[in-house]
Amino acid sequence: MKIFTSRNKYLVLISTVILLLLWETASRLVGKEILIPSLSLIAGELFRILSDPESLGIIASTLGRIITTFLLSLGLAFVLGIPAGLWRTLESLLKPLETTIRSVPTMGVILLAVIWLGSEGSPFFVTSLIIFPVLYRSLMDGIRNIDPGLAAFHRVHHVPFIKRLVNFYMPSIAPFLKTGCVSGLGLGFKVMIAAEVLSQPQVAIGTTFQIERSQLNTAGVMAWCIILIFLAALFERLLKMIDKPYRVKNDPEPDKKTVEAVS
Repeated sequence: MKIFTSRNKYLVLISTVILLLLWETASRLVGKEILIPSLSLIAGELFRILSDPESLGIIASTLGRIITTFLLSLGLAFVLGIPAGLWRTLESLLKPLETTIRSVPTMGVILLAVIWLGSEGSPFFVTSLIIFPVLYRSLMDGIRNIDPGLAAFHRVHHVPFIKRLVNFYMPSIAPFLKTGCVSGLGLGFKVMIAAEVLSQPQVAIGTTFQIERSQLNTAGVMAWCIILIFLAALFERLLKMIDKPYRVKNDPEPDKKTVEAVS
């Protein structure tokens, strides 16, 4: 396993080097920094951004929006996703809303949100609207994949709902939830930046993108992209580090007679 992991790391490193060489080659062939800036120019812009004290506030502002929106969407997904997984009637009632949210064009939502909520509020609304269905569906699918025999065993023994939720349901849906969180957070980064670019809050990475674009500073745009890629990868890594084996603790195995009796 360790050999396999080390080999993967080397392959990732080799792939990264190849991509950088291809980019530098394309930059030299085109010969126009405004189209494909060289790696040295991008590195210079990256150093300029990171050495500017104002950049930290810009990054913190956008990260704050992303984290706040993600947590609010996750909380709403818990409130609706778990009950919808337990009761199909509620899922049917929420189905039109989920389908509408999934189908609505992102750009259309951003433009409407700017009209309704202004430049500061629209990124929150748009991002939550896009990532909520991902989290909601992951929780609902997790509930649906719970072993019905174990669920029936808990009901027969009259285990309180809160105890079932904490000690049984949550460990069972954790893998689905983590997959949804990784996907939702990655999507949240993309949607938040798109919303900021169009709505242009006072302090935001998306607004800085627009400024760099208006100045035809392609290297600056690429440098900000690198920062965003690093931040998204960092948060994804943090989510995956939480991944541990989950087991239902302190619960005896249901005997076959009990399961058959409630089937």
